[in-house]
Amino acid sequence: LTFSKLDGKMIEHFVDTTKVEALQPLLREGLKSYFAENGEKLTDEELYGQLQLGISGNERTIPLPMYQPFPTAEGLVFTYQQYEVACYAAGMPSFVIPYKKIAHYLTPEATKLLEPYLQK
Repeated sequence: LTFSKLDGKMIEHFVDTTKVEALQPLLREGLKSYFAENGEKLTDEELYGQLQLGISGNERTIPLPMYQPFPTAEGLVFTYQQYEVACYAAGMPSFVIPYKKIAHYLTPEATKLLEPYLQK
């Protein structure tokens, strides 16, 4: 859970959930970085081979994590739970999306909270 220091209000959503399709390139990039070994580059096909998607919809749409991403100095941290997008042995896929890349997909309340980071 993330709370604003300004007013103590909990930030319910950092990412605009209506923009999941537009976020796909960033989610793919983050998951590729998680699954890459020794700096190798994964193709989209190799990534989708690692993922377990399509149970409840499109096999190519990566959902947002069940739990909200959280802010750090580097960007928003996305963490998927075990079985959420991959098998248990894959662990909990996690990656950071820098603020410059995610800025257009933030909710208004997140944009206000993260304004100092977005100006860097």
